[in-house]
Amino acid sequence: MGGLGIIGTYTGVPIRGALANARMVPVFVAGLLGGPVVGILAGIIAGVHRWAFDIGGFTAISCMISTIMEGALAGYLSQRFYNSRKKGMFALFAAVCAEILQMLIILITASPFEDAWDLVKIISIPMITANSIGCALIILAFEHLFSEAERMAARQSQQILKIADQTLPLLRKGLNYETAKSGGYRNCPGAGSPVFHSAGTEPPG
Repeated sequence: MGGLGIIGTYTGVPIRGALANARMVPVFVAGLLGGPVVGILAGIIAGVHRWAFDIGGFTAISCMISTIMEGALAGYLSQRFYNSRKKGMFALFAAVCAEILQMLIILITASPFEDAWDLVKIISIPMITANSIGCALIILAFEHLFSEAERMAARQSQQILKIADQTLPLLRKGLNYETAKSGGYRNCPGAGSPVFHSAGTEPPG
């Protein structure tokens, strides 16, 4: 996710010596899904790269700090995220708060303040809106994948239990042609093959 954050930096739009970008989206999603350690590491990778990408730039340090802070915030909220019923909405509002935090960090750490204020007035609404929606959509996609995997696992478990329920009474009687026939021998592919020869039992000819 840190690597995706780096890509977000490169795809950013230059505005008044800064970059309007989606760097926080993969970092924030990583924190929500992976917890504090993952969020902070993703933030450090993407944040340090942002600083190195434009050393001495107007918002280089501000963006580095804010990226790490957003990853840490997402990690802090991870447990509440997993406990929430509407994970997409949780991610949306959490990302809005994270982006507002980024704007505050820019105002506090970037100088001169007048330039920082002019920048925030331009990029705040577009970035808060686009990035928070992006986070929510990615979380919804992951949630769909996870729920589908759970449904498949549940269906497989039900099928296994059904097979076990049908075969256990037959196995208690011992393995022979009659029990195999009752357990579905007729429906097996190659039912006419000498499948019982190895067991020393043959179907009646």
